[in-house]
Amino acid sequence: MRPIRSHRRTGPRPRLSSERGRSMFTRGRIWKLGGAFRDEGATAVEYAIMLAGVALLIVAVVYAIGPVLADWFNDVRVGLGG
Repeated sequence: MRPIRSHRRTGPRPRLSSERGRSMFTRGRIWKLGGAFRDEGATAVEYAIMLAGVALLIVAVVYAIGPVLADWFNDVRVGLGG
């Protein structure tokens, strides 16, 4: 007969992604304060800021290069006899 497995895990608890690279003192302080300084949601904000920056960069490049490309395509159209 096989032994019944307990629902509890043995060994250390899995680390949260926000705990990587932190000292044991810092992790204990965060746990003690009830998670007031957890930064799990901060990555979403960081990605949103980066996405906004990339979007602004794309708009700026299109705005700067747009007239040059329009002239080039117009020259090609005229060269093809259109």
